[in-house]
Amino acid sequence: MEDFDYNHSRTELHFGRGRREDVGDVTAAYGDEAHLVTTRSAMQESGVLDDVVESLEEADVSSSVFDDVDPNPTLKTVVGCVEASDDPEVVVALGGGSVLDTAKTAALSIAAFGGTPTKEQVWDYASGDLSVDVAAPVVAVPSTSGTGSHVDPWAVVTNEEETAKVGFGGRPLVPVEAVVDPEIAMHMPPELAARTGFDAFCHLNEAFVSTRNDPVTDALALRGVEEVGNHLSDSVEGDSHARDEMTVVDTLGGFCETTAGVIATHALAHGVGAFHPEVAHGDALAAVAAEVVDYNVENGDDETKRRYGMLAERLGAPVADRKLDAPLAGDAFRELMEDVGVATSLSELGVKEAEIESIAANAAVYMGPAIRANPTEIEKDDLVSVLEKAY
Repeated sequence: MEDFDYNHSRTELHFGRGRREDVGDVTAAYGDEAHLVTTRSAMQESGVLDDVVESLEEADVSSSVFDDVDPNPTLKTVVGCVEASDDPEVVVALGGGSVLDTAKTAALSIAAFGGTPTKEQVWDYASGDLSVDVAAPVVAVPSTSGTGSHVDPWAVVTNEEETAKVGFGGRPLVPVEAVVDPEIAMHMPPELAARTGFDAFCHLNEAFVSTRNDPVTDALALRGVEEVGNHLSDSVEGDSHARDEMTVVDTLGGFCETTAGVIATHALAHGVGAFHPEVAHGDALAAVAAEVVDYNVENGDDETKRRYGMLAERLGAPVADRKLDAPLAGDAFRELMEDVGVATSLSELGVKEAEIESIAANAAVYMGPAIRANPTEIEKDDLVSVLEKAY
């Protein structure tokens, strides 16, 4: 076995139905002034926001609330979030990936600037010009099962002026605590359960084939992929046991993307999101995922083929020889997407054929780490080819 380093998540996890009642006590360990970041409709209509606010009040934690999070958070969103806070000691994120992205970037800004930043100051960190070395503590309360953001060090923000959607991070952005209550996930409509579940699947399979893979990540990723095959379809149908299991899958995906990262699939999906912020992240992933698999299998070495054969095997494909049957992986991905209702194409998402070259260039520039982690060398022209096949 080759030497490897494993940099695991340091989030304290609290799993269980009804555990949102514990948010106040968990948060109080970090201060009595919190800034609660959430969404205006979903968490309010479900009553979950009231439950969390009540839990904070019972723990003598006062809170300011920001509930104007965009589906693809922009620099303006982050500035508005910080502006709505009142010198908090801790940030509570109640919602899905967009809420967690906003909350983490706001927590960074609160600690780094001691007040409301400019968009340019936030971009200095998001673009990588400055290293993330400080952030206010974040308590994550995820409402979806897909982003893994409640246990990972990453945040995603869009710079509309630069047409750039970037992922960035550092250890200070890892939430200190995560309260994972599957009852909250029960409020997801079927299409959201499908999209976010497919995002979790991508975190798992991309980490498994990444050039940064390691034996510990491999074990978690394969277990997660198998559980996706077992439970995602039922989760989309609203089965409560499957929703429980997908919260675990989501967490495994967060662990895996923390240690091994993501590959060209996510890079291209972020490029699509930069040009089309109205497109849900899970849909962008679904449009390109199988085509990235096909490219990597066709151009990859024996180990890459073997790994894709293992993924196909975990999804139930009739694999006799993992290396020789690696092409079955693309078909297994497509079958999964059809089964849960996320199969789509770039043209169906509204992407214009004339945008393909720009999206590829955008992915290469702003998602360099993911491009470099791809198991097969992939240049801009190759990215264009993959996008054309996904069109």
